[in-house]
Amino acid sequence: MNRPMREERLEAYLNLIQVLLSSSSGEEMEILQTNQALIDAGLVQTMEAVAAMLAERGDGEAAEWLRNVAAPMVTEMGNSSSTPSVVKQIPESPLQFLTEVLQATADSNGDRKVVYPLLQANLAQLNEKLAEILHSWAMTILPQVEPQEAKFIAATIGGFSNLMAQFPLGDKAKNLEIAITGYEIVVTVFTREASPNEWATTQNNLGNAYRNRIQDDLADEDRWAVRADHLERAIACYEQALQIYTRKAFPQDWAMTQNNLGNAYRDRIQGDRAGNLERAIACYKQALEIYTREASPDEWATIQNNLALASENCEASNVPI
Repeated sequence: MNRPMREERLEAYLNLIQVLLSSSSGEEMEILQTNQALIDAGLVQTMEAVAAMLAERGDGEAAEWLRNVAAPMVTEMGNSSSTPSVVKQIPESPLQFLTEVLQATADSNGDRKVVYPLLQANLAQLNEKLAEILHSWAMTILPQVEPQEAKFIAATIGGFSNLMAQFPLGDKAKNLEIAITGYEIVVTVFTREASPNEWATTQNNLGNAYRNRIQDDLADEDRWAVRADHLERAIACYEQALQIYTRKAFPQDWAMTQNNLGNAYRDRIQGDRAGNLERAIACYKQALEIYTREASPDEWATIQNNLALASENCEASNVPI
């Protein structure tokens, strides 16, 4: 399926802006004339958002230059009767909101007391379009920055994704779509080879998001099939995480992921029901070898409850325990 046109358009805007920022002095007018088809309110909004991001990163000179390049377009559009609200729209762009919330996430080290009020004040921005913009922006910016900056951006996106996955307000399904998009971006930077710990953490988080993913907009039959696929993806993510999170090297992370894997197998739709439940119970029992009642009473109680649910499902399905 082709990506939505708005995502392709945003990618084109970002690419043009990067060309402008990389150009020699005096070349900007020729570049804009060559790309007349992209000059519209959306480009102006995107230029303002990128300028704000540059300013927040401490590159005020580049931010001011980019705003100066955009200024004649803002003036021309502001004088046009067909686009009277262009200037007013600039601060409201989804990309502007994205840069603001990522900056807040980075500055506060992912503190929900800081980020959640910003999300609550912009619930209308938390939708599929924001997920598309996050993907386009990241996939355009990350290859063009230094490796250390790419890691910083990816870590910020990961923190933002964690917050979105747990955000209690708005549309839970849309929040999870944004989180999934973020996690999928993160693993392109924190790869298994270069950053195994961060990769495993993100795989576990991605597994949780897939397991909890919601598709209320589908018919019942389609929703069942999609749910089955999501659970398979979750299982694959957990199993990949466990390739790094071994019991010997990372016992707590190993136990946590075993519990998550047990939840996915308990709910699994594909495969043999008895086999899935047996695998779930085995995962819970392994997790309980690390999360003991004495050392980790809260985690122990949670996993004991999960184990009880799986055992009840076995009894209901006449599966021997």
